[in-house]
Amino acid sequence: MRPFVLPLLIMFAVVSGCRKNDTLFNAYFWTSVDTTQSRLSLFVDGEPKGPLPYLENEPSCGDVHALALTLRSGKYRIEARDEHGTVRSQQTCKITEHKLSASGTVGGERAKTDGHCLVIGLFY
Repeated sequence: MRPFVLPLLIMFAVVSGCRKNDTLFNAYFWTSVDTTQSRLSLFVDGEPKGPLPYLENEPSCGDVHALALTLRSGKYRIEARDEHGTVRSQQTCKITEHKLSASGTVGGERAKTDGHCLVIGLFY
């Protein structure tokens, strides 16, 4: 075997074993904060996604009243900002095929997963 073949085989084995998990999730966002006093908008990694709907009760998967997005598995900075741009809730969410974890620095969140469905509530 030529001396350069073995390193190429090892490199191929390592690279082919590293697969990115691109699982898609249906994510439903909402707030328990009465938005008649302060309107909240959702931002994901700094990008505006729309107004957060106020719901008295936690929605279920597929609820048409929640703000629905499709997210790939990965790590996201999730924020709820008021009409002045002030961050009222900020969380870092890590979504994998088998787990949803969140840690917050501002405000609060309530998150649950059911298969490939996420329900995330933001409040302050």
